[in-house]
Amino acid sequence: MADNFTSGIGWHSLDQVVANIRVLPRSMWLDLAREDQTNRWRSGRGVLTEQYLTTIPEFMERDCEEALILVCGEVQLRAELGESPTLAEYLKRFPQFADQLEFQFALNRMLDDDLDLEGDDKEFQSTFPSLPGFEILEEIGRGASSVVYRARQTSVEREVAVKAIIVTSLSDKQRDRHKREARILGTIRHPNVIRIHDTIEHDERFFLVTEYIDGTTLGEFCGGMPLAHKVATDLVIRLADAADTVHQTGVLHRDLKPSNILMTATGEPIITDFGLARWIDSSANLTTEQSLVGTPNYMAPEQICGSAQIDARADVYSLGAILYELLTSRPPFAEATLLETLSAVRERDPLPPNKLVAGVPRDLATICLKCLEKSLVNRYQDASELSRDLRHFVSGEPILARPPGIAEQGLRWALRNPAKTISIVAAFAIMVLAVIGLIAFQLQRQQLAAVSLFDSIQNADLQMLPALLLRVEQQQADFQTVFDNRFPQHPERSNGWLNLIVAGASLNDTNCQRSLIEYLPTARAAEIPHIVRQLHKCSAEEIESAWRHLEAESNNDSSRLRWACLVAQQEDHQVSRFQASANPVARALSREHPFEVSSIVPLLKKYRQLIVPCLADVARNDGESDVVRTTAAGLVAEYAFDDPQQIARLIVDVDSDPFRALLPSLQNRPKTVASSLQEVIDEPWTLARIAAIAGEVSQLEVESQLDRVHRRQATAAVTLWHLGNRGPALARLHSDSAAHLRYWIIHQLSHLDVSQEELIQAATTTVDTGIQYALLLAAGDAVPLSTSRQEIIEQVRTIYLNTTDPGVRSASEWLLTQRLNSDLNQGESNSTATQGIFGPNGHCFVYLKAPGRIDLGSPASEYWRDEDEVLVKRDIDYDLAVATKEVTVEQFLNFRDKAVNRNYAPTNDCPVNNVTLFDAIAYCRWLSELEGLAEDEMCYPSLPEIGSGMRFPDNWLERKGYRLPTEAEWEYACHGGVSEARFFGSGSELAKDYVWSLHTADDHLHPVGLLRPNGFGLFDILGNISEICHDSRNEAPERVDAADSFPRRGGDFTELNQNIRAARRYSVPASAEWANMGFRVVRRR
Repeated sequence: MADNFTSGIGWHSLDQVVANIRVLPRSMWLDLAREDQTNRWRSGRGVLTEQYLTTIPEFMERDCEEALILVCGEVQLRAELGESPTLAEYLKRFPQFADQLEFQFALNRMLDDDLDLEGDDKEFQSTFPSLPGFEILEEIGRGASSVVYRARQTSVEREVAVKAIIVTSLSDKQRDRHKREARILGTIRHPNVIRIHDTIEHDERFFLVTEYIDGTTLGEFCGGMPLAHKVATDLVIRLADAADTVHQTGVLHRDLKPSNILMTATGEPIITDFGLARWIDSSANLTTEQSLVGTPNYMAPEQICGSAQIDARADVYSLGAILYELLTSRPPFAEATLLETLSAVRERDPLPPNKLVAGVPRDLATICLKCLEKSLVNRYQDASELSRDLRHFVSGEPILARPPGIAEQGLRWALRNPAKTISIVAAFAIMVLAVIGLIAFQLQRQQLAAVSLFDSIQNADLQMLPALLLRVEQQQADFQTVFDNRFPQHPERSNGWLNLIVAGASLNDTNCQRSLIEYLPTARAAEIPHIVRQLHKCSAEEIESAWRHLEAESNNDSSRLRWACLVAQQEDHQVSRFQASANPVARALSREHPFEVSSIVPLLKKYRQLIVPCLADVARNDGESDVVRTTAAGLVAEYAFDDPQQIARLIVDVDSDPFRALLPSLQNRPKTVASSLQEVIDEPWTLARIAAIAGEVSQLEVESQLDRVHRRQATAAVTLWHLGNRGPALARLHSDSAAHLRYWIIHQLSHLDVSQEELIQAATTTVDTGIQYALLLAAGDAVPLSTSRQEIIEQVRTIYLNTTDPGVRSASEWLLTQRLNSDLNQGESNSTATQGIFGPNGHCFVYLKAPGRIDLGSPASEYWRDEDEVLVKRDIDYDLAVATKEVTVEQFLNFRDKAVNRNYAPTNDCPVNNVTLFDAIAYCRWLSELEGLAEDEMCYPSLPEIGSGMRFPDNWLERKGYRLPTEAEWEYACHGGVSEARFFGSGSELAKDYVWSLHTADDHLHPVGLLRPNGFGLFDILGNISEICHDSRNEAPERVDAADSFPRRGGDFTELNQNIRAARRYSVPASAEWANMGFRVVRRR
């Protein structure tokens, strides 16, 4: 695979490169595209960013951040090559990035004097920053986003290091990133971990004050030379102890490398730069997310594969890579390009350090290689284990690491005896020359042909080897002579060595056959067929030995797979014996490189009946990386080609990438699997059925099981859609369908590759507004195929302007504004369907018909239920107009000034917070006055009368002025026409699409209307900010005092998902001003 991304990248079309990128984890795409972009520009074959965005449209998702990175990368590369790209040019090409491009060009001027694009800004380069209490002495380091100074802290008279951010106006994310880094460091106490003294914000800059280390990095300390093994061992013991302390505080470093380790004047190593740290057992990074987390030369294989299961063993791998470099002066893998390095870390084993540098003790090399094991199980399980084993080595005690096998020991005789080898080679050369001079012309031609064949084999691509081996068979005698003469000169494991060993084995050379057997456990996937083909005539003893290797649980999965490939070629398949090894073989098969695994597939078809169920388990395992699960699914499709029912059973249990690998196997026989997929949809998995096991598991696990069940049913419905039967999916998108399955089908339609055009076309043609609403929501994350964006916008705008259904209207508004980036203002006034839904001060309303008698509260069976949610009946016998969005900061400030809590409401389009009940009532009165309503239609008294002690007018709830909703009105509107705890279903996995909560909001409010609306067209009703209401459980009060309690409803950005339910209620004083409390307005029609 790496060959497709080498420095010769210009030889490959962009389509080829993109095809290779797409098989790798999504998190790596941007890094690989950037590397490709860099190689092309630097080789004189630059490709414009637009071509990447056309071939990988996913880069335009995620707020277009990835697209912007490619655009800015092109600017930098062109400048590096001596061109002068201008801001005007890029504004013309990418007008949607105007603000970011202006900032980037200004930043380029500030960071790099050589980039003279629009002017020259040397701030931060020519002067030291001013920081009260500190005297800045000198600059000692500079990175892409920060400068480090040596300084004196005057209050305590000590030298410190001060890390200052270059950008003069920090974003909230940047500020939070460095605060989090400071908090991490502040919790760790170890002599080999850098100490933090303080964090300071001053003059719109962020400063991190740490201890000052007067020394160099570990890489500079080594000076490009190997260290004495005793020195290297001592350093890594100290680093391992420090890493263990870091892990004990719950933090992974994830970027341990020589440049992040400083050496003191006394030779003590100090771990620094926790910029990529993460809490153990958490998926949340402590810093800004990055697409490739770590430095490839020191990254563990599981980090490269995008695994969610990253733990302390990743740092152990990095410590092993550091030890390797200290012993050999080079990292274990250092290839020419990023992708080559990633591939090497994932696919290859490093050469033992004692093979590269003489004198490295065998036990120390073994410890180093145990750190670098691909298998997590075979690696040291934590840094303390590594430290203990290194101490055993230092004290002369037996080490715990498994010693290397026979195949890894020593060098061949020729390398141990170079002088003798040279003499023999010279003698053979003289003999060959003498013979050639004496033989007849025909014999000379035969010998020259054999020499040519030897050279061809040595330099051949593996794919050409079988044809060359046929020529060996035809020229066996002559080739044998050349082989015996030239092969001993060939260094072991060098280029062409394997090809020649295979050729020798085809001549029944026992030494070559033995070498192949020794090499097999570490062979690349593409090499395995050529090896086992030559070993099919192994002796019974050798085959039995192969079986024992396959069955040995102490061997890693990768080597067991390779032994399986050998035994599978024997006439006696011993299927029952293989059964015990099917699981490790399937795991290893799934972890082979996607580009090479096809080489192995035919070798194991004899065991496919045993392997397929194990592969299906891997494909279902959320703990595996996307690449591994997708590879496993593709292998199931390959091996179970004659069993579509087995593929159908698997496809409903996997996510998008494995789904794509399985679907083509079903598309040519849809009728065969239709009934089994329908059975999955119809499975009677109900809340009551899952509640039956609730005593055995937690409520969170019950919700998790609900989500798994509903996702499975939805996947079956979407699979049938792809097979030409839309009926089952559409039938469950009606507004009266079960909410949990309905909203999971909405999610899966877009995530399982139903195109945006197909969904919008279906929404345009259906007359069922519930289905139309659902299809529009699904279209939000679906990928367009070929239809122009403007054509899609016009189709959705037509729906928006002509619908009378509130859910459809808000769904089309959301699709236009949040996914298609379109303006809503065109054409609204010309549509009769939109008349009357706009109110004063920019409010938009939906009209809900009188529902009559409703249930207020929650049933006794509802999870997370509180005691004050007892079901009661309430009547709503009137039509109601409800604002689609919560009152924003901007809207409230149009009414009156208010001290909004900007820490939580950073922008004016966020919901207003810090408002009391009286503030909300006053706003509603003001809205009524803006509309010019008569006094007898006002729900509240005049503005001067609103406050503690205020009285409501007679029959105020029956008037038509603007007011706050009652609890009954709010709860009915929140349910959006469904009866479950949440309008999107009983589980919580989909909450991120509809609710801002503690899990997704990043501890602050967000602009209104970003997430999907409910079925009544209401945005953020269950979570962004909680909403003040009037009490529906008690009689309406005539008078309100500041200490009186009023309900607030709905979740907010501080709530856990389980607390976000339609029936959840809280009581708050009328005078309370909370950062997580706002309001929404309603009125009678």
